[in-house]
Formats: sequence, C-alpha cells, structure tokens
Amino acid sequence: VRLKNYKLKLSPWMTKDIRNSIRFKDKLYKKLHSTLPESPLYNTLETNLRTYKSMLQKNIRAAKINYYVGQFEKHINNI
Repeated sequence: VRLKNYKLKLSPWMTKDIRNSIRFKDKLYKKLHSTLPESPLYNTLETNLRTYKSMLQKNIRAAKINYYVGQFEKHINNI
C-alpha cells in the first residue's frame, strides 16, 4: 500500500497554506538534488532551500503554539 506523503501530515494546526509550503519546499529539494554540485545554480538553490526551510519551520511552530493556546483558552473553565 502506498501512502500519500501529504495526507500523513494532517495535524489540527496544519493549514492549507502550510501544506502548500511543504510541497514547495519538497520541490526545491528535488530541484537541488537534480542539479550537479559543480553548477553555479547549486549554491543559490542550496541557500534558497535553507532559508525557506527555516521560515517554514518558524511558521509551523507559531501555528502549533497558536492552535494549542486557542484550545486551552476555549476549555479554560472545563476541568
């Protein structure tokens, strides 16, 4: 059975925009590994991937924190 990679990442804090960003990051990764390391394009792709990956990670952390803060505020009176 083949599993869809992006259906596994369905967490409550994962928005459609975050999933689209993950797809874009994966495309950057594939493009980086399809180019030769001697190519001048390789260095730019590598820096683009690194910066995009760090921005995406920050967005995922912020979305997760916001989700759980909202859930705790929603159920603040429920023990």
